Amino acid sequence: MVRRGIVVAMFLILVAMFFGSLALPARSANSTSLDERKVHLIFCARSLCNYFGPTYDDCYCCPNDARKEYCHVTLEECRANCASCNPKCAP
Repeated sequence: MVRRGIVVAMFLILVAMFFGSLALPARSANSTSLDERKVHLIFCARSLCNYFGPTYDDCYCCPNDARKEYCHVTLEECRANCASCNPKCAP
């Protein structure tokens, strides 16, 4: 009798595993527009520079910080003036 109970339990587990593997994944509609999927990257690095005063203070520079023109006092200024990667970065 115990043996029959074990066989029935194993059968039920196998049936549950079989039908569980046939479950279809839920699908949802894509509600994002094409423009929302685009990624724009603007690289600005915080540095110490003396371009804006006699002492070294925080400044924010584009990737090529070898020139004063690529460094800015605020992060917002840097992001507004540095080249963006959309989707490829400029050389």
